[in-house]
Amino acid sequence: MGTYDTVTEVDPLAGKTQHVKAEGSGAIRLMPIRFGEFLCQRQLITEEQLLEALGDHWSNGGKIGTAVERQGFLDFDEIERQAAAYHSLETVEI
Repeated sequence: MGTYDTVTEVDPLAGKTQHVKAEGSGAIRLMPIRFGEFLCQRQLITEEQLLEALGDHWSNGGKIGTAVERQGFLDFDEIERQAAAYHSLETVEI
């Protein structure tokens, strides 16, 4: 197996943020990245906190950012800043 590079990009047709994994110059496989994973990647919440927030989200509904705030992991303003960054990710060609 070769070395994999991972890049985050936005699929303009689907309007979703993606992880791109490419092996050398071979085929590209797209995998969606969710907002909670984005927060973990930025080291704003831990994976354990994400799981707690997901439990809250599944139990109480709403968006994952709301659950993160309800759990006290991030405040509303920080969630709004991160949501803006998440939705404005640029496409990166590899």
